[in-house]
Amino acid sequence: MDYGFWYDVAEYGNVNWNGGFTPREIAENAYEYMIEYTTSINSEVTPAIDTLLHLLHTDYCNGNTEALNLLNVIIDGLNDNGIEWYID
Repeated sequence: MDYGFWYDVAEYGNVNWNGGFTPREIAENAYEYMIEYTTSINSEVTPAIDTLLHLLHTDYCNGNTEALNLLNVIIDGLNDNGIEWYID
């Protein structure tokens, strides 16, 4: 997943989780998500990505289909790299 995807995730979080971040902070969050994801696919899901997935799952359970789309892309990417993630 490219940086643009992670920017969309960070922007989604800013709007839906009342982040109040500046555009620069959103960009920094996107970069951090991208690095955390890269680390996750090289070993195991990091706490930051695990938390992100749980937040997206909660939003989906509350009726947000955009959250489901983001969640599916991330989980599919993990699965494609042999990493399994389950909601607990």
